[in-house]
Amino acid sequence: MSKRHKSVAVVTSVEGILGDAPSEIDDLKEEMASWRDALEDKFSGTEKYERVSEAADTLENADLDTSCGALVDAIEKAAEGEEGVEACPEHVAGTPCPACAWDGVLPTPAFERFDPPQLRRIAPHGEKLYVGRITKGHGITRTSTWFTDLEKFELVLASRQAPPPRRQAVVAVEPIAEFVELAARELKYTEAQAYKGKSLSRQDRLGNAAGALRLALDEVRGAVETFREAHKEDDADASTERSDLVDEIASAADELETALDDLDGVEFPGMYG
Repeated sequence: MSKRHKSVAVVTSVEGILGDAPSEIDDLKEEMASWRDALEDKFSGTEKYERVSEAADTLENADLDTSCGALVDAIEKAAEGEEGVEACPEHVAGTPCPACAWDGVLPTPAFERFDPPQLRRIAPHGEKLYVGRITKGHGITRTSTWFTDLEKFELVLASRQAPPPRRQAVVAVEPIAEFVELAARELKYTEAQAYKGKSLSRQDRLGNAAGALRLALDEVRGAVETFREAHKEDDADASTERSDLVDEIASAADELETALDDLDGVEFPGMYG
C-alpha cells in the first residue's frame, strides 16, 4: 500500500507560522461550512450531516485569526517597547509648560455680564432676562451664546478661560530582550505534503497547521519563562510595566492553546463514509 503523503522539511519562523497557519484553518472552515450547507436541505437528519456540521462548527468557533493576531501584537509590543511621555506639571497662567509646549497664555473669550440682567425679546410674545453672553468668532462668523442662568454662565466662561488639560505620563518601557528576536527566530519542522498529482487529506492539513502553531507556542512560552526566571527577584514596583507586557503575551498564548485543544477533537468524515 502506497503512502498517502511525504514528509517534507520546512524552515520558517514564529511570525511566519502565526501569520500563515490560520489561513489553512480558514480554508478548512470554508470547505466544511460549504459541505454542511449543501447537505442541509436533504440530509439534515443524517449522521453524515451531523459529523460535517460538528467539524464545521468547531473550526468556526476556534477563530485562530483573532488568537494569532493578538499574540503577534503582544510580542511586537514587548519587542519594540513603549515610548515614554513626560507628564505636565500643574498648568498655571503665565507659566509656559515644557512638557506639552503650552505658552502659558490663557484664552480670552469675549463676554458681557449684565447687571442688572438685560431684558431681551426673543419671540413675538416672549421675553427672557439674560445675565450674560459669550461671543465667538469675528465678522460674519461671529456668534453669541446667551445665558439666563448666572451659575451656568460663570461655569462656561471659566471653562473657556481655563489652561489646556494636563498631559498624563505614560511610563516608558524598554524593549524586552527575550522577545526582540522571537518573531523572526528560525524554526525547522517536518510537515505532510501530497505527492504530485495527489491531494492532502483534510486531517493532514489540519495536523500541519496545528502542529506548526504548537511549535511556535513552545517558543513563545519558552521566552516567557526565561523572562520570568531572569526577573523573579526584581522589585515589583519597578518591573510592573514589563511584567504586564509579558503577562499579555502569556494570556494570548493561553487563548491560542485553548483554540488548538478544541481543534484536536475535529474529525473529518470521508466523502462516502
